[in-house]
Amino acid sequence: MGSKNISIELFRADLWPECSSKDGEFRLRIDGRWYSPEGKYTFLKAAAIGELTARLLEGKDGFEEEPAPAFPKNQRVRVHVGECLDGLPMYCLSGFIFAPPFRGVDGRWRAYVTTPDGTQAHLCHDIEPLQGRRP
Repeated sequence: MGSKNISIELFRADLWPECSSKDGEFRLRIDGRWYSPEGKYTFLKAAAIGELTARLLEGKDGFEEEPAPAFPKNQRVRVHVGECLDGLPMYCLSGFIFAPPFRGVDGRWRAYVTTPDGTQAHLCHDIEPLQGRRP
């Protein structure tokens, strides 16, 4: 175990009634970042929290270290926004990568994309690369 302090916060799942969580499950925040390996809302039972805590005590990171997505500046992209129907996005925007991807406070990769709606940060898993670059 290293000398680094780690903060783990537990939140009862019933604080998110819109999610399909179960009694006895918790949402975790580790060092100020939401633990979300399964998507935006990840809930864990006590046994899984214990396993994760053991990994952290062994010096392993609780977050999966995925490399930064390869979205170079000015790459032409399509951004899936809004609700999905049958797993497909109902609305997409075309635009260009404005700046290289960065990790948000929740640990997920985001990139700024310039679209007709302006320049906004979008989750990288909602960005689809297209052929071409900005002229």
